Parts: sequence; C-alpha cells; structure tokens
Amino acid sequence: MRHLVVEVQEIAKDLRQDQPELTLVESLQIAATIQQNRVLERAFCLSSENIPVALEAIAIQLGSKGTY
Repeated sequence: MRHLVVEVQEIAKDLRQDQPELTLVESLQIAATIQQNRVLERAFCLSSENIPVALEAIAIQLGSKGTY
C-alpha cells in the first residue's frame, strides 16, 4: 500500500513541474485518478501484453468466449 502512496506523490510532483499553475490538491487529485486507472488496468488486464492475468485468466478458466 505504501508504494501506491509514493507513486501518487511522484505523479503529483511531476504534474506540478509540468503544470505549475496546479495547486497541490489539484495535482494530488489528478495523480490519484491516474494511479487508480493504472491499478484498474492491471486488475482487468487492459494492457497490450499477451499474458493473461487477473480477470482474463479467470474467464479463460471458466471457458468464456469473450462475447457479451
């Protein structure tokens, strides 16, 4: 959990360097959203890699055809 906080802080710092008009709160909110999207991307296997992980692996094991 600690590493997620550190990542959010680093993203916020980078945002403030790129966009100095952002307040600390705004940069932290944007950074938290970016980090949340990254976590969801990893959890739902929305990456371009060909290795099934998380929910995709479960769906494969259950025999999902990928049609909804």
